[in-house]
Amino acid sequence: MSLRLRLALWYGGLTGVVVVIVSLFAYATHARAHTTTISIACSSPPRST
Repeated sequence: MSLRLRLALWYGGLTGVVVVIVSLFAYATHARAHTTTISIACSSPPRST
């Protein structure tokens, strides 16, 4: 296996790991904000229309 191929696979794998970590962080942040919004909406008194 050539050095060029090994470096390409290494950097590709590293990039994939970074993308997964950033995606999980974004998902967790969004889920937390959504849960907080729903919790506030459920605990507040109903609005009169």
